[in-house]
Amino acid sequence: MGLKIKLVLLTILLSSLGFGQKKSSFEKDIDFDGVIDTVYVDRNKSKIICVLSSMKFSKIESKEVHMQVMSGISDAKNGFNFENNYMRAGYSNQFRYDPKTEKIRLIGIKFYEFCNTNSNDACGDASGNFLTGNFIGEWIYFEERDDKYIKIPMVKVKVSFKNISLEDFNEDTYFDFGSTTYEISCEARDKMLAKRK
Repeated sequence: MGLKIKLVLLTILLSSLGFGQKKSSFEKDIDFDGVIDTVYVDRNKSKIICVLSSMKFSKIESKEVHMQVMSGISDAKNGFNFENNYMRAGYSNQFRYDPKTEKIRLIGIKFYEFCNTNSNDACGDASGNFLTGNFIGEWIYFEERDDKYIKIPMVKVKVSFKNISLEDFNEDTYFDFGSTTYEISCEARDKMLAKRK
């Protein structure tokens, strides 16, 4: 392989690595008092930390969350997202300040999972609105008999989500959501298969 090709490949690789990394911090008025607040990921402590002006700039910390290279935070309407992406799956957790409770509250989770062709488990994506209880899932699964992916009809159901503040948040929060997603997707797949018989 020529030197020019190697340099081009190296440039593409380095730029893709940089693109994949999320922000570690940003500033925004989270508590709607007109004063800029700070949200950041402390990778040494493995925590999400908010410093709010309305709390006299004291730290509000999540519980420990195992961080990936691509973990980070991003801006969201009226709040922020914490994203934790793994090799074949990932979660985006949306937080918003609740002026009634003066807490930063988890208001939604989005989850995606890529397919594994060695299994007929469902894969796709799902989202849960923790304010309304709305759950939406869109999945496909690999049908070994037909040797192809089959789309499962979209699922819209109500789920009773816990009220979770940032101080209560850890990786179990979104892993529990992933388990809920798995159960609902399997049920939807089984219903579809029963109709096909």
